[in-house]
Amino acid sequence: MTGLKLGLGIIMVLLAGMACADEKNVRLVEAQQFAQGNKVAVIVGVNTYDQESGLRPLKYADADANALTTVLQKHGYAARTLTNQKATKSYILNAIKQAGETLNPQQGTLVFAFSGHGFAQGGNNYLASYGTVGGNLSESALSMQELEQAVRATKARRAVLFIDACRDNPGLEGSKSIGQPSFIQQQSEGIQVLYATKFGEISWEHDSLKHGVFSYFLQKALNGEAADTQGAISFDNLKSYVQQQVANWTFTNLARTQKPFSMGENYGIFMLAAGGNLPTAPTPTPKPEPVAAPSQPVIRPEPVPEQTAATNLISGHYIDNGDGTIIDTQTKLIWKKCSEGQSGDNCSGEPATYTWDEAMAKSGKGEWRLPTREELRTLVYCSNGTPQESAWDYVCDGKYDQAGEYQRPTIGLQAFPNTPIAVFWSSSPVAGHGYSAWIVEFGDGHDDRSHKDNAFPVRLVRSGQ
Repeated sequence: MTGLKLGLGIIMVLLAGMACADEKNVRLVEAQQFAQGNKVAVIVGVNTYDQESGLRPLKYADADANALTTVLQKHGYAARTLTNQKATKSYILNAIKQAGETLNPQQGTLVFAFSGHGFAQGGNNYLASYGTVGGNLSESALSMQELEQAVRATKARRAVLFIDACRDNPGLEGSKSIGQPSFIQQQSEGIQVLYATKFGEISWEHDSLKHGVFSYFLQKALNGEAADTQGAISFDNLKSYVQQQVANWTFTNLARTQKPFSMGENYGIFMLAAGGNLPTAPTPTPKPEPVAAPSQPVIRPEPVPEQTAATNLISGHYIDNGDGTIIDTQTKLIWKKCSEGQSGDNCSGEPATYTWDEAMAKSGKGEWRLPTREELRTLVYCSNGTPQESAWDYVCDGKYDQAGEYQRPTIGLQAFPNTPIAVFWSSSPVAGHGYSAWIVEFGDGHDDRSHKDNAFPVRLVRSGQ
C-alpha cells in the first residue's frame, strides 16, 4: 500500500571555526576534528498518538527512528531513542540537554532526528511529540523555535537535525504541512538544510520499504552508499545521493515526482561519518511488489563468554537447564535461552524478526508460545537498581532520566547471552487498537505499543510443570 506524508525532512548543520584552506587541508582538518570529538544523538519516532490528540497513527515513524539509531551507533554515535509514549515534549528537550552535557563546548557532534506528524499554524512550525493536542499546538507540541534553542544551547561544534515531519491526513482544522523554519530565514552562517521534497508537496512512503522513501535512502546514505573513496561521508555526498535515489525510486515505482532539495550556505566540508567505520554493505532496495518483511534493525551487545550448563542460580534467579532452556525460579516460567533464529549455548547468530501475526503463529506449536506483555516485562533487568514502578515510568532511565547508567541490553546476559538491544513482541494486543500490540524494548526496558506490521525479534516461553 502506498501512503503519503506531507511535510519535510530537514538537516541543519551548524559549523564553527572553519579555517580558510584548500580542500585537501580542510578535509584533513575536518576529519581530524571529527574523529577527536565525541558524537551523540537523540532519535525520535512517533507512530501512535493518544486519542485526545486528534491525530491518526502513522506506520513507520518508529521504524525510521530505530533504523537511524542503528546506523549512527555503528558510526560511533552514542544514541538515545525515544518512541511513541516516551517521546513527549519534555523528554525530548531533556534528552537533548543531557546529550549536550556530554560534549565539551565547541567540540563533538550532536545529531537530532524526528519522524512523526508536523504542522504549521499561526505562523509557527510544530513537531507533534507524544501528548500533542490538535487544538492546542502552541502548548502541547514541540515548536521548531524550542528545538532550535535547545540544540544551540548544547554549544556543539556540529549540530545536525534530520526532521521528517510528516502529515498523513491528520484532519486538523486550520493546519497545513510544516513550513519553512525560522532558523532558515535567519540565514545563519554555515546552516545546511535538506528537505524531503518541496514545500507543500508530497513526501511518499511505501510498505515495501517499511519506511518513508526519503528516510529509507537517508539511512542507506549513512549506511555507506554515500561514502567517498576513503569511506567518509560528507553532507554534500549524502545530499547528492539522497536527491538522486529518492527522485528515481518515486518516478520508477510510483510514477510520482519527489526530489529533495537543499538550502543554506555551503560552508566547506562537513563530515557526518569518518572513513574506516562503515557498517556492512546494505541490502538491495526492495521493489513495491509484495516482499518479505525486512529485518528490524538491532544493536549488537558485546559478546559474552561461552557458558556451560549449570544448576546454580545465574543472573539472580535463573537456572540454565543445559538444553537451551532457562527456568525463572520466581515466576516458574521456562524460557528459551536464545531468541528465535539464534542457536548454540552462546546464542550465536542474528535473531529472526517477525510481524506480530507471524510471531503469534509460532504459538500453539507444541508448548512454546509468545509471552504476554506482563511475562515479557519480568525479563527486564536494570543493573542500576531502578525499580519497574509502572508501564509508563521509563524503567531503567527512571523518571525524567534521573537514574544512573546501566547495562544494555536490559536483561540478564548470563542467562540470555547475545540478546540484542531491540524491541521484542508480546502476545498482548492493545485494547481498542486492532492494528497495535504491546512490545518490550530491551534498550531501556520500557514497554510500548507498535504497529503489528513491524518486524521484531521473538523469545518464546512455556509454563512450568
